[in-house]
Parts: sequence; structure tokens; C-alpha cells
Amino acid sequence: VSDDHLLEESSDGSMQMKSINTSEMHAGEMLSNVMTMNGIPKHKQASHIRDVLNVSTPQAQRKLKGTAPWELTQLEQVVGSLDLSMSQFFAMFENELSEKQDAVFNIDKLEIPCKIYLSKENSKERREYSAVKVNDKWHVFKTEEIEENELYIEARRFIGMIIIESNKTEMKKKRIALLDDDKDVLESISEIISHGDYTVNSFTNLSDLEEKIVSSPYDAYVMDWIVHDKSAYESIRKIRESKKPHAMIIVLTGQDSEEVDDEIATAISDFDIIGPFSKPLKINSIQRLIDKYFLR
Repeated sequence: VSDDHLLEESSDGSMQMKSINTSEMHAGEMLSNVMTMNGIPKHKQASHIRDVLNVSTPQAQRKLKGTAPWELTQLEQVVGSLDLSMSQFFAMFENELSEKQDAVFNIDKLEIPCKIYLSKENSKERREYSAVKVNDKWHVFKTEEIEENELYIEARRFIGMIIIESNKTEMKKKRIALLDDDKDVLESISEIISHGDYTVNSFTNLSDLEEKIVSSPYDAYVMDWIVHDKSAYESIRKIRESKKPHAMIIVLTGQDSEEVDDEIATAISDFDIIGPFSKPLKINSIQRLIDKYFLR
């Protein structure tokens, strides 16, 4: 890569030659600036390049000074070691960025950690986002949102680039509530479906379950229709009015009567429940229904 041209990654992933207009800055000088922003002091930069590229210290020093050419793969390796893509690397110079800081981005009342690259302090080029240092922490704001705040306007710095890392996360286990006044039935169902994919909680009365429906509703429910001589109809209605109104509801019944049948038929029509399943249960059938529901 020559002093006055560098390769840039285009939108289709290919590499294209790009003229450098930052005072004819050569690749080594650009990398030096970026390493400084990333906390690598100048006296350690040659060592960093040496270790990344597996070259000698004199070779690394010549590349930094611009007296030795850069291969594209070498440039990509060093830029990558700074957690930057080639596009981000070039954007830093197009936008005249001068400083990297850790910051927080307020999104939907959550503080999301991020890294920001600030424009030069005297930059007049307006940017969509600005940063303000509050209690020794940089906060990211939409520029238009702080236009009328005189304190923020005086202290703000325009942001040329924001980097938010997407960390690896594990999928949360689905939560299932079991309701039955027969503890043996609860134990049998729980034993079958309490495998790695689900968190299962058991309830023996309607009031305890209804408290959880309001405060922390479940993803699925397996419910006996009659619990201590009381119908689960109102509890099911509360599920459909909860924060998780589309939760799966499987209904069990151990009682046969015309009144019970009519009420369950109404619940099926009103609340889209599954069942009723007569006890004693074929518990494996319940598990298959639950697994199928969550694999949709």
C-alpha cells in the first residue's frame, strides 16, 4: 500500500483503492494515531505491530515511519487487533476523529456500554450524536435533544463513530407453571418436563398462582380445572389479561359433570385453551404439546 493510496472495504465486501486526504498521511502514521486513541502509547506501538505481524522490531519501526510498504493483509491484521474493521479505520480519518472513550448510550431507559470516537474539540461539523461528560462518565445523546440545555451545549463533543458490542448471550429458559391440588400429580408432571429447556414452578392453590400471573407471568401453564372446589376460569382470564396474554394454557380435569363440561367449553371458546385432558394423565403427551409449542 503506497503513501497516497490505501485499500478500503466497499459495501459489497470487495477492496478498492482509496486516496488519503488527511494531509497525505501514510498508513503507519494513521495506524499510530489509532493505536494512541486505543490506549497504546507511541513507545509501545512498534512492539505491538511486531507481535501482531510476527516481524522484527526494525521492520515494525520502518512500517510505522512509512519507509517500508504495507501489504493489505498486514494492515487488516493490525487494524483487526484494535477491534476495528477496515471501514471503521478509514471512517476515523474521514471524520477527523481524535479521541476514543468508553461511554454509555441510553436506549429505552437502559444504559448500554459503548465506545465512542470523538471529533476534534474545535470541530464545527455538526453530528447526529453528541457526548457529554457527566460525573466522569461520557453519555451519548441525540444532538437535537440537548440543543436547549446550555450546560450540555457548552460541554458537548460531537461523535463521529459509536461502537456497540453485541455480546454472546444464552437463551432464557421458558417458564412453566403447574397448578393442581394433588401433589402427586404435580410431582409426576414436574419430573417429566423439568429438563434443561424449562424452569418449572408448582402451585397447589389459585391465589398463589394469580399473584405470579400479575407480577411475573409464565410462558405456559398446565392447570387442573377444579382446585379446592374452585374453577380455574377466572385465573385463566387473568392470564389472558397479563403481560404474557398469549401463553400456552393446558387444562386438566378429573371431574366429569355437565356443569364442568359447559364451563370448560366456554373457556375453550373465550380463552383459546388446550384440553381438557382427563386424569390420570398421559404425561408424555403433555410434554410433546409443550415442546411443539415452543418450537414454533
